[in-house]
Amino acid sequence: MLKSEDGFSRTSRRKEEPRNSMQEPSEQLSRAQVRKFRQKEAEEEKRRLLGRKLNWTILFLVLSIVLVYCFMIFINF
Repeated sequence: MLKSEDGFSRTSRRKEEPRNSMQEPSEQLSRAQVRKFRQKEAEEEKRRLLGRKLNWTILFLVLSIVLVYCFMIFINF
């Protein structure tokens, strides 16, 4: 092994150097991986929005049922 001036081998110095963990995913991933990552994010966003719409639809249906039930009670259907 080659020793440097400070007594460490070149390979051990490389392993001890901290890596930059603050890099963005696009710098570390290939284009295909970035595309898959973005596609998964888009799918999660669509799923979240669809879930919100579903919650509002369920709320609307429950309120409609309650209103119809109250109407039927007070009008004596």
